[in-house]
Amino acid sequence: MDKFTKLAALGAMGAAGGIGAFYFFLLWALRPSLTGGAVGATGGMDWLGWQVLAVAMLVPVGILAGAHVALGKQLKDGPRPMPGD
Repeated sequence: MDKFTKLAALGAMGAAGGIGAFYFFLLWALRPSLTGGAVGATGGMDWLGWQVLAVAMLVPVGILAGAHVALGKQLKDGPRPMPGD
């Protein structure tokens, strides 16, 4: 059973890395166009809106990645007795 917990710890760390990579991919894919926000433009996102989006997406991405890192660390450390036992 120990090798499965080590594999699960590796998977949790990989998920944290994948979440971070997906965040940067979304930032790249949603970057503003050259005409976004310009006078007379018919759509797109300006730089201020993109920066607000980047910060707003960083909060849930940070929570998800941090939870996976914490889970992976707990799995890597192995079982420990409860405090007071």
